[in-house]
This record gives sequence, C-alpha cells and structure tokens, in this order.
Amino acid sequence: MREINILILSAGRRVELVQSFQKAAKRLNIKSNVLAGDCSETAPAIYFADKKVILPSINEPNYIDEIINVCKKEDVKLVVPTIDTDLLLLSEERERIESESGAVVLISSTEAVSICRDKINTQKFLEENGFKIPKMYSEEELDSKNIQFPLFIKPKSGSSSINTFKVNNLEELNTYRFLIKEPIVQDFMEGKEFTVDVFLDFNGDLITVVPRL
Repeated sequence: MREINILILSAGRRVELVQSFQKAAKRLNIKSNVLAGDCSETAPAIYFADKKVILPSINEPNYIDEIINVCKKEDVKLVVPTIDTDLLLLSEERERIESESGAVVLISSTEAVSICRDKINTQKFLEENGFKIPKMYSEEELDSKNIQFPLFIKPKSGSSSINTFKVNNLEELNTYRFLIKEPIVQDFMEGKEFTVDVFLDFNGDLITVVPRL
C-alpha cells in the first residue's frame, strides 16, 4: 500500500478539509497520516487530524525551517497551505522546502502569487490583458476630488472582505483612506457576484471548475 502523508498549514477551523483528505486516502486505499499544523493549541482542526503539529507563526524567522523539519521527521509528501498570508513566502521558499524535505508544496508560482496577493498588481494584469474591470483611481485623482460616488475601497493585500467598504461621499472617502493601510479605490459595481474555483493538477492542467453564486 502506498503511503502519502500530508501536512495542512494554518489548519485553524478547517475540520472538513482534514476529514476530506482522510476519507480520500481510505477510498483510494492509500496509507496516509494527515498532519494539521497551526500556531495555536486551540485550533479545532488539529484535534481531528491523525497528528497535530504546533508551528511558529508565519512572522517568526524559523517558520520555514520548522516546516522542513516536520516534513523530514514525518515523511510528508504534500504540504497544503490554506491562508493567503502564507502564499508569497511559501512560493518564494518552495524550491528550498522541496529540495531539503522531499515534500511537494501545493502552491502557484511566485509570479502568479505576486499578482493575486496584491490587488493593484491584479488590476494592472487584468487591464493589460483586456479584461473588463472597474476603474481604479490614482492618489492624484482622489486628491483632486473630481470624482463621482459611490466608490469602493479595500486594502491592496487584504482578504475575507476585511476593511472593505462602499464609499458614498467625500467625508467617508477621507475617513476610510486614513483608516485602511495601503487602500485601493475603484468604482462601485453592483450586481450578482460569482466565485469560480478552479482545480488543477501539478502540471497546471485543468481537472474541474466550480462556479458559485
């Protein structure tokens, strides 16, 4: 029987993800230990995994070293990141992690992550490739006050809709620009929102697409 041990990073409340890997291993007749890693002892998912791993915070200098140590000790074959803030560092350190541990990191290229993690880079990429998107306003345009409302403001590297606001007037704009670190301001767009999850194999070939309203 093949053995594929998996390390899930920042497991947090992702109990269903842990259980999905466990069920898949059983269904495919693969011997597998699912390790759930987190920097907190109170993360629920670590208690549903086959093994729990307490890792440093991503901000700690030994974060990558500890991931490598766990992978070597537990013979991990696959490292699965789960939160946006991990992605850039893991993509930059991917080659080192894989060469020193033998585990594969489930991560996109640094170039792709750099575009997706920075909403200004995302905007520029979409503009340059012909996508129809809301207008993004420069600092000079916002300071000139020659703008029409409503607008939409959000952090350029944010996630989970934290600090995202509809802006109805100049007073609100000034307040949010002061409160939000490195904001991006666009025209407000109203309508149905679709999220499309795309699942690829390790060669970047499409396996399935899941659109959600």
